[in-house]
Amino acid sequence: MCDDNTLRLKVDGNPSEIDLKALEKSVAAISKLIRAVGGKDAQQRIKGLKTGSAVVDVITEPEHVKILTEGLEALRHTGQRPEKFDRAALNAVNALYEVNTLPGVTGVYFGSLATPINVNKEVFQHANEALNDVLESLGSVKGTLYKFNGRNGLTAGIEHSRTGKSIRLELEEHQVKKVLELMQKEVLVRGLLIRDPFTNEVQAVKVKDVGEVGRKEIQRPAFEVQGILGTEWLEGLDPVEIVRLNRDV
Repeated sequence: MCDDNTLRLKVDGNPSEIDLKALEKSVAAISKLIRAVGGKDAQQRIKGLKTGSAVVDVITEPEHVKILTEGLEALRHTGQRPEKFDRAALNAVNALYEVNTLPGVTGVYFGSLATPINVNKEVFQHANEALNDVLESLGSVKGTLYKFNGRNGLTAGIEHSRTGKSIRLELEEHQVKKVLELMQKEVLVRGLLIRDPFTNEVQAVKVKDVGEVGRKEIQRPAFEVQGILGTEWLEGLDPVEIVRLNRDV
């Protein structure tokens, strides 16, 4: 079978000293990586297992191999998000790096058969830079206030009215009283919006102002207000006659 459909995971160390969790966590991380770029049904099959160092060869689609190897190579050099690497992929890279901290592990490598990439501290730092590359803009969001936390900084949370997802609100001290008064109500929050660079969804708001969304009054039907002005101001004429007179002017 050709190599362009195969990814290699290599966990360096003395096999008698490597914690079993190292292999478990490594395999889980690369499985998440493959699903992140190839979807939940992406092909994932073990091609071979070797000892010495723990080596696992995994078969998947060639296009997924290309995306992952190029993406990991890019993370060796820069904190810019690799093409088609979403938040799940970057989190999986970080999970793979954390295997380095387990007993008996002296290095973690993943990528092509010929040159698997050392998932080291530099790759980890660049992955975090890509994760933290947020978008900011002034704007507003609407949702239901459902929580407040005053222990580790002043924050609150709303359930976004459109997506149903939680958005964190970063508050100033003078805003706390108003937020508590509006708890469990639909509010409009204005401020600096912090967006996910991958989905463009609002993750947090540095709050400038928050207020309750007013209830819209239902417009009364026309028949309920018919005749409310009386007829005196028409000088005894009906509306049709008034229109005809105005046309003749």
